[in-house]
Amino acid sequence: MGTFQGHVLPAAFFIGFSALFLCRTLYQAYHLPPGACLSDHVLDRKPSQFRKIAIFGLVATVIGILYEGLNGLFDISGDHGSNFFANITHEVLYIAFSFVTMIMIMESNRRVPQNSTRLALCVAFLVEYILWYGHALMKYGANLKVHVLLAQTCLVSSVVFLVADTYPKSVTAYVAGLCLMLLQGTWLIQAGINELDGHDLNMHQVDSFFCLHILAIAFVVSIATACVYTDTTGEGDILRAEKGGEQYEQVTVCTAVESEEEESA
Repeated sequence: MGTFQGHVLPAAFFIGFSALFLCRTLYQAYHLPPGACLSDHVLDRKPSQFRKIAIFGLVATVIGILYEGLNGLFDISGDHGSNFFANITHEVLYIAFSFVTMIMIMESNRRVPQNSTRLALCVAFLVEYILWYGHALMKYGANLKVHVLLAQTCLVSSVVFLVADTYPKSVTAYVAGLCLMLLQGTWLIQAGINELDGHDLNMHQVDSFFCLHILAIAFVVSIATACVYTDTTGEGDILRAEKGGEQYEQVTVCTAVESEEEESA
């Protein structure tokens, strides 16, 4: 991954995967039946579709493993490889997400408990954090900072998916995990651009650009959410309040009538 292409390939995986799940979640939110819970209609609750995505992801990650292995064996990209495991760090990253896709397939076939994929993502991002942090320590200057931020994003992603697994009804945790995955993809592209001559960031710019990535994703997701979200809870509260008011008026009228009858008697 020391080249622009080496960063873009895994970035495409993260962006494509997270964007697909986010768009599907927004679509379900827009078409949510009355009284239904969105957490029961997200993509990992649709076994057939979930299985197809998992098979595609498994094929993609296996291709990634073979590419890195053959690159190390035959020196395709000029990295002076010598054997199939010369790029072992890159291969372990792909293996981690191959593990996730296999859990997805098993979950879609009900061979493991529900939400196992979220727990598998927690493990994969923890592995990714360890590898990226070690990779960052081999860098220096602004490039080191870029990769440390990437590693920290992976660590936060691991924690968020653990929360999403612990509280499966929390759509907020689920969407936050997907947004962090999207952030990893966009920041990987930024790390790849940083490898190009004349396009590298300086120390002062790294944090600012990282914050711009966060804000851009937050802005897009917020606008998309606003387009599909309808607050029905408030309407229910208003109706209950109106019904309660009517009942209070009826009770008041009845009490007044009874009082008049008693006085007449």
